[in-house]
Amino acid sequence: MLDISLLDDEAVISLFREHIGSNMRIDHSNIFNDTFDLSDEGDVDLFLREFSSLLNSNGGTLIYGIGATIEGINIDDKDLFCVTIKRIVKKKIDPKVPEDLFSFRFVDIGNARYLLLISVPGSDDRPHAVRTGSGSYSFFKRDVELRQLDVRSIRKEILSSSNIGDIGSYVMSRAESLNEGNGRVPLLDSGKLMINIVPGEAHSKADELDGDILEDLFSGMEWTDNNWVRTIEGRLGYYSNYSYIYLGSDLVLEAVDSFKMKPNREGEKTFNFVSYQKDIKGFLEAYRSLLGTLGIENGRFYFSISLVGMKGYTMDLTMHGKEYRFEKDMIQLPLRPIDIMDEGLDLMKYVNSYIDILWNSSGN
Repeated sequence: MLDISLLDDEAVISLFREHIGSNMRIDHSNIFNDTFDLSDEGDVDLFLREFSSLLNSNGGTLIYGIGATIEGINIDDKDLFCVTIKRIVKKKIDPKVPEDLFSFRFVDIGNARYLLLISVPGSDDRPHAVRTGSGSYSFFKRDVELRQLDVRSIRKEILSSSNIGDIGSYVMSRAESLNEGNGRVPLLDSGKLMINIVPGEAHSKADELDGDILEDLFSGMEWTDNNWVRTIEGRLGYYSNYSYIYLGSDLVLEAVDSFKMKPNREGEKTFNFVSYQKDIKGFLEAYRSLLGTLGIENGRFYFSISLVGMKGYTMDLTMHGKEYRFEKDMIQLPLRPIDIMDEGLDLMKYVNSYIDILWNSSGN
């Protein structure tokens, strides 16, 4: 692979001139574009697809300003251009990409026009997805082809590694997205409780489930209006702007509820975990039943609770000598495994064990 960073500006221009008219392919790691206008949604969308594809593969260089000839792109303020690109990446790429992971190079060709080279290494946190208004999509570069990865392939890649850290990273990224206001549907601006359940092995049987089955499974919880809609990646049920339940086609479950409790008479915002005990137990029971309905009887799944928007809330329980105001905005409770066939597990005791963990999360 040719390392363009080793060439000076004159050598870069000379190299590119030699390759005009030959599909502009020096090697598989480079992607060429004739223009890049930050005010053009199409250009920005293409950049995000190509940028994420390099993160998800072995890295490479995005090169702008070369079409039929070397024309460059107009950039009046290079610093502002870089800052804008970094903001776009921060907002639209999930998981987050450290700003120092990728770099910019401007090759001056005169008249405030530049060849723009953005070096993007392969990421240790892949797969990365591009957030859109209707979901998230991941892209992968194979030779000169840009391919979109479907969610089943992504989850299969993650789960087949048998690395609980990968599942933990996925759950954390979902909590961070929710904390930034990027849930599956718009929700109230308040604290929120998120439940994540991830199967220990990749499955693709969720298409066998219809809305009536899901309604029966989750009928005991008022987190949806029982009107399940199909999405690109699964099924979604929601209740106004308060809560939702999402079941991916890979059997990954995500449920979110916004705190609707009013402040107490002292004006404090309170969080009552006890009020969620029955529902959390219900989700675990419903998920086990869901797996049974699909004939999945062996293996395990992973369960996690996340709290977001928590700063300033207090536990609606008191304990002498204990500070119970939350000083952190986001709290990630432990990701824990549950064996599908473990009928001896007392689910309510399992849920109650999280209360002790929460006590240790509150206070300074």
